[in-house]
Amino acid sequence: MIIIKILENEESSMANPTFGEKKENMTYQPRYGVYAVIPDAEKNKLS
Repeated sequence: MIIIKILENEESSMANPTFGEKKENMTYQPRYGVYAVIPDAEKNKLS
């Protein structure tokens, strides 16, 4: 089963996660990513 959800104008803290400190006077580009949970064949462990 594959579940995909696109967050659009979501008002939760995970809608726009921040890692590290944002420096002033710097230009940042959006870096989109995907989080996936992939179990093994027996669905006992995550790969």
